[in-house]
Amino acid sequence: MVATGNSISIPDVRTDTRFIHQTVPVQYRSLVVVPIKSQEDVVGTISIASDLANVFTPNDTRLIEALGIEAAIAIENSNLLEMTREDLKEINALYRVSQGLAATLDPDQLIRDVTISCMRILVIIMFRCLLWIPKTETSSFVTQAGKMQPNS
Repeated sequence: MVATGNSISIPDVRTDTRFIHQTVPVQYRSLVVVPIKSQEDVVGTISIASDLANVFTPNDTRLIEALGIEAAIAIENSNLLEMTREDLKEINALYRVSQGLAATLDPDQLIRDVTISCMRILVIIMFRCLLWIPKTETSSFVTQAGKMQPNS
C-alpha cells in the first residue's frame, strides 16, 4: 500500500492471500488501510479494523480516506508553520545584528557587537571570526568567544 499509495480494504483477512500464510494470527477480521499523502509521497497510514468479517462499506473507506487527506493537510500546515518560525527567527537575528552594525563605524567595536549578538541570538557555544585578506591570500584572526575545542 505504501508503494502504490492506494487504499486497501480487506473484507476478511482469513480469506485474503496476504494474510493466509501468516505465522502470527491477526486479531481482526476486516481491515481498511488508507494512505496519508504529502504531495505524492506516502508519509503515513490510517488503519481501521474489526473483529467481524465484511463489516466495512465503501463509504467507510471513503470516510477514512477523507481523514487521511485532512491528516496530510494538518501535517503539511505544521511543517510550513515550523519553517516559517525558523525563517522568522533568522530574519529577526539578522535584523538585530544589522541594527547593531549601524550603531558604530569602529571595526573592532563592530566585530565585538556581532560576536555578542551572535552568541545571544543564535544560542551557540562558540563564535570565531576570521577575515580573508585577498592581497596576501591569508586569513587573519579577529575574535572568538565561547568554548573552543582543542586544535580548532
